[in-house]
Amino acid sequence: MISTSLIVTMWIVAGVLTLITLALPFIIDGHVEFTLSAIFLGIIMYAGFDAILLDVFDTIVLGHMSTDLYNYIYSNNTLYVIYYTFIHALFYTAGFYTVARMGFRVDRNGTGIAIGIGAGGARAVMSGAWPLVTRAVSAAQVNKMGIDAYLSGATEEEVDNLRGAIESLQNSTPGDVVWSGVETLLMFAVLVAIAVIIHIAATHRGPIWLIGVGSLLLLAMFAPAAMYTVGMITSVPLLEACIFAVAAASVAVAVPVARRYMDNPLKF
Repeated sequence: MISTSLIVTMWIVAGVLTLITLALPFIIDGHVEFTLSAIFLGIIMYAGFDAILLDVFDTIVLGHMSTDLYNYIYSNNTLYVIYYTFIHALFYTAGFYTVARMGFRVDRNGTGIAIGIGAGGARAVMSGAWPLVTRAVSAAQVNKMGIDAYLSGATEEEVDNLRGAIESLQNSTPGDVVWSGVETLLMFAVLVAIAVIIHIAATHRGPIWLIGVGSLLLLAMFAPAAMYTVGMITSVPLLEACIFAVAAASVAVAVPVARRYMDNPLKF
């Protein structure tokens, strides 16, 4: 059996992540100027550059065109961390820059924030809330049907993966779910801050080297997650502390940059 408290916590955390994502545009409305189109640009950025292009590059371009290199990178922990961190930072930087340039016709002083909410919110829902919902539903089905009955409808190829997923749920605690929600919100904050920084540079409201600052913050954001994946970081509190430090640094950079440059006129 899977803990009922775990299932309830997954639903609560998924609901909180979704609610925050939906509420943020209303919270900032009246404080900065933005359009809904800018939020959709942020969603497009996440869907296009993370969910599609990044996956295409990783599995098709690198995986199929250079199988030996792909296997070598994924078998070496240090190389994997470097590759994962660099390629994610590169695609996110390119994505934020591209949508900022695409949004010139709807540009306002708060467009960077709106783009960040769109991208960070899409990530929070699709990579944070939705997986929790699917796991909660699966856990409830396992408790209702029993493990054997639940697995009876699966193919032989699926059974091992499902057993592993069930074991993972049985070994998880409500605290683990809360930590994952905190991590998602921290990365949400980082993406909003970086979107502001890169938007200011892309619209020539501020110096172009701010794009480099955004890229460095993205490198710092993705590195701890990659290190945790390969076991270089084994403590969840340490992982969260690293991400919190990056979030704090990102906000500390974005706020003065926004105050200095955000109200400058757009330059093509």
